[in-house]
Amino acid sequence: MVERLRKRTPCDLRAIYGLSDREMQVLELVIDAVPRARMAERLCISETTVQTHIRNIGIKMSCSRREEIIVRAFARR
Repeated sequence: MVERLRKRTPCDLRAIYGLSDREMQVLELVIDAVPRARMAERLCISETTVQTHIRNIGIKMSCSRREEIIVRAFARR
């Protein structure tokens, strides 16, 4: 399933939802089910900042939960 999304060019989701480069990085980690603490570590940002990015992604994608973000990302395929 993750491979299906990766076949989509990053600019597609970026353009469709107006996601920033950092939001795209966070989205990939959300799709990979990486815990928030590990996301923060990998991206060298705080967990609060990760949560802010996830919330902003949700707002842009009209989703209220991480699971919805994943479903919406795959649905655009």
